[in-house]
Amino acid sequence: MRELRWVVLTFAFVTTVTSSRAADFKTGDMIDQETWQKATDLLPPEILKHYEKGEYANKFVDWPADKNGQAPEFTAGSEANAGKFTLSPEGTIIDKATGQQPPFIVGYPFPTIDPQDPMAGYKILWNYFYRTWYYSGNLYAESQINWMSATGLERRADAKGSFNYYDGVPAEDRPESNPQNFLYRSLFQVAAPADLNGTAALGWRYRDGTRRDSSWSYVPALRRVRAVSPANRSDGFLGSDESQDDEVG
Repeated sequence: MRELRWVVLTFAFVTTVTSSRAADFKTGDMIDQETWQKATDLLPPEILKHYEKGEYANKFVDWPADKNGQAPEFTAGSEANAGKFTLSPEGTIIDKATGQQPPFIVGYPFPTIDPQDPMAGYKILWNYFYRTWYYSGNLYAESQINWMSATGLERRADAKGSFNYYDGVPAEDRPESNPQNFLYRSLFQVAAPADLNGTAALGWRYRDGTRRDSSWSYVPALRRVRAVSPANRSDGFLGSDESQDDEVG
């Protein structure tokens, strides 16, 4: 199991689809105040403006696929998955040969993606989740939720979270069976401050794209476990601006 302490998670999408605008740059070229216009369609406007103002400057580099250094198991799984899967109308990964959801996937489900495929975006996201989250294995993390104002820190909560994944994980984390077809199960617990200590949220997410999450919460003041609607995952956690959906997909 991975263990992370006091982490901030940043998400990046990895895709095999290339942009024709990227061809305007050659290896070694700079993106800076003089050349920022060439990156107009490659970067979000709020990032591009920093190059325009001369606040950012970066060299355009080549990053061949073999530099990613995937584990042999992941690489072998990706190669075996080539052309094997497609997507259901709900966006769930299914085996082309059987029309059913495979019991387990390791590696990129879609190692090659046609830029003209209308489902390319979905496939890119599935590749991202299977590499960045699932294959990283089970996770225990300690983190903070900080309430900030214009004058500084107003309030802080210390939280602990555990994730157990059932699909896409390395061999040592792979469950022996998965009769309920879980994707993952998560548990969040609040340790501080004292008025929030003991607050907990339990969540089950399923691999079946037509089945909604199961969620429960425990509030010490009520001394009861309550089933809650998974639609509330986008609501503020502990009254903050952060939601459970900000944690992981």
